[in-house]
Amino acid sequence: PNSDAFQSSLSEIFRGNIRRLLRSRCLNQRQAAEETGVPYKWIRRLCHHGLQRPDRRSRADLERLATIFQGP
Repeated sequence: PNSDAFQSSLSEIFRGNIRRLLRSRCLNQRQAAEETGVPYKWIRRLCHHGLQRPDRRSRADLERLATIFQGP
């Protein structure tokens, strides 16, 4: 199996999921950034390119972003 293709596939899945989650909360990228304190440019990059592999730097931002998708 091609590792690059696998990582690309995961990135595309992540990108689609983050877009759907934002739509489900009726939020645009800028609103999500303002609500969570996560940089807008980082959220924009997630929505356009996905995330191949979370690292220490992105983990905190991912956790903050996840707070707006938790239950009511």
